[in-house]
Amino acid sequence: MMKQKLLALALLTSTFTFAQSWNLTGNSGTNPSNNFLGTTDNQTLMFKTNNTEAMRILPDGKVKVGTGDPGGTGEAFFRIYKA
Repeated sequence: MMKQKLLALALLTSTFTFAQSWNLTGNSGTNPSNNFLGTTDNQTLMFKTNNTEAMRILPDGKVKVGTGDPGGTGEAFFRIYKA
């Protein structure tokens, strides 16, 4: 029983030791291959303010700004191209 407790403690400790987070005041030592803001699947990335959608980046690269149905008033679409 004691060995099981020690093993569980070791696993929990190693999990917390290697946890990483993003700082609100900036980050250093980042690698853009591993550290990025986005998705790794074919899903929309949404940004909200005051729990209301403000912007989304669609899987096809379009950027939607505003809220409502596509084509409605109060929104605009942009396409971002690589330089």
